[in-house]
Amino acid sequence: YRGPGTDRPLLVGRAARGKELQLLDMPQDVLSGFRNYIGSVAANWAAGTVAVSSPEGNSLVVIDAASGRVVANSALVEVCGVAPDGTGFMATTGAGEIVEGSGATRSEPDYVWDNHMLRIEQAA
Repeated sequence: YRGPGTDRPLLVGRAARGKELQLLDMPQDVLSGFRNYIGSVAANWAAGTVAVSSPEGNSLVVIDAASGRVVANSALVEVCGVAPDGTGFMATTGAGEIVEGSGATRSEPDYVWDNHMLRIEQAA
């Protein structure tokens, strides 16, 4: 299926038990920003949001899980790894950047990050 009036397919959907899969019809600029590729998906249960990344499109998008509405769209070079972090998401890029849920960014130029990431909480 392709979005209305576009050559970009709908790439993100949601499923619920007993219901048909629902593909999310996002704004054209967001959908085009994916460049037809989603690298990673992560849910933040505490915030009720889902993040999807596209290293091809240098795009990180946060979606409200209940409504399917886009709540944030960030441009990050080769962003792919995503994991929940507080009420936001932590992300990593192919350029060695680590972006925390607070928005703080640090660079680790000796490292490049691939597509999946898992946040492990330290025991108190």
